[in-house]
Amino acid sequence: MNLKRQLLGLLVFTLAIALVGIPGSAQGQQPVKNPDTLIIQSIGDPESLDPSWAYDTASSAVFLWNIYETLIFFNGGRTDQYVPMLAAEAPTIANGGLSKDGRTYTFKVRQGVKFHDGSTMTADDVKYSLMRFMLMDRDGGPSWILLAPVLGFENQATRDDSGKLIPTIWDQVNRAIQVKGNTVSITLKRPYGPFLNILAQWSMVVSKRFVVQNGGWNGTKATLAKYNNPEKPDVQELFTKASANGPFKLESWDRATGTVSLVRNDSYWRAPAKLRRLVVQKVEEFGPRRLALQNGDADMITVSRADQPAVTGIPGVRIVDDLAELVNSPAIFMNLNIAAEGNPDIGSGKLDGNGVPANFFSDIHVRRAFAHLFDRERWIREAARGKGRVANGAIPAGMLGYNPKGKWYEVSTERAIAEFKEAHGGQVWERGFKFSILFNTGNVGRQT
Repeated sequence: MNLKRQLLGLLVFTLAIALVGIPGSAQGQQPVKNPDTLIIQSIGDPESLDPSWAYDTASSAVFLWNIYETLIFFNGGRTDQYVPMLAAEAPTIANGGLSKDGRTYTFKVRQGVKFHDGSTMTADDVKYSLMRFMLMDRDGGPSWILLAPVLGFENQATRDDSGKLIPTIWDQVNRAIQVKGNTVSITLKRPYGPFLNILAQWSMVVSKRFVVQNGGWNGTKATLAKYNNPEKPDVQELFTKASANGPFKLESWDRATGTVSLVRNDSYWRAPAKLRRLVVQKVEEFGPRRLALQNGDADMITVSRADQPAVTGIPGVRIVDDLAELVNSPAIFMNLNIAAEGNPDIGSGKLDGNGVPANFFSDIHVRRAFAHLFDRERWIREAARGKGRVANGAIPAGMLGYNPKGKWYEVSTERAIAEFKEAHGGQVWERGFKFSILFNTGNVGRQT
């Protein structure tokens, strides 16, 4: 799968904040209304609760590590060390979990872990979950993240250029993931250093029995075509259902209000959570979120850097600041082959001053011009209120492969003009253009 997009305006937004209501604080706040429930208000709501479909922050914020768990996870703030989760240990060369050629990772599956439906997790569930994630492969979905390193970066999709399912794709994935006793081995086409980093987020395990009982893929080659590239999320069996093994179970998802309620899993393989319930509510406007926090109707809210002064000093509210994040923000994704039919965001669809053609961003001079125009230092200073650092490329500081001496684009109107004059044979500069950049509602940082 070709992502067909280029990244510009990259910087590392390294510091996050959380606003937490403090029950019974010295400022005279009333006792917390629901002491056994954590209520979080944020922007956006999930697109799907299916880990093989979801590729958006709002979805993963609900189910990842709350409902579902991964084989391994990062060790605290380290991105080069791992701790076992659903695997009994993180594979290394020393413990025999990583082959000497760096291609095969073997995971010992943790014993005694129960799914929310009461069944016991097995190595077959792990293999099935990985195969389901890779082979569902919806358009624009996350499957490529595992397909690329496992099958090789030249083969990142399950379909050919005409959209037909590759006849051997099930066989390729089935060979790459092997079960032997209580272990699952994944063999990559070639060594890939960040593979464990990928599995720390993209190795969620579902109950095969539960999925099949609810009409999902049974794992066989013969039935794969029916479940490959589903058209929409709500046709998937795990869209509003879950049978996972995390600390919370899905209680309800009110799609009309964007409210998800999770209840404690008392059979969790580690100690049960101290909270009885976790509620995530969609509230796109900052004003209502602020009021809910002040009145004790929310325990935590999402707040942008620009809005931080409006919550500073509220009695009973604590600002947890300077939490490091590894994220490139903001970023503009430029599609090199835009779906033009019925698309209002490209205007006329022509280079006539009132729109852009579908291949507008395929010209490298267009992309370079925008890169020279984005003032990253100013964005950090004004939008992030100084909390961030300029990156030298697409990989943020702290991640494997970051180059502190990497060259990047300087802010230069003159260079941008020169690039625009070269773009599309000079037509861009002569005729002008117009298009819309989209952002998710309530995301002030991206809007800015």
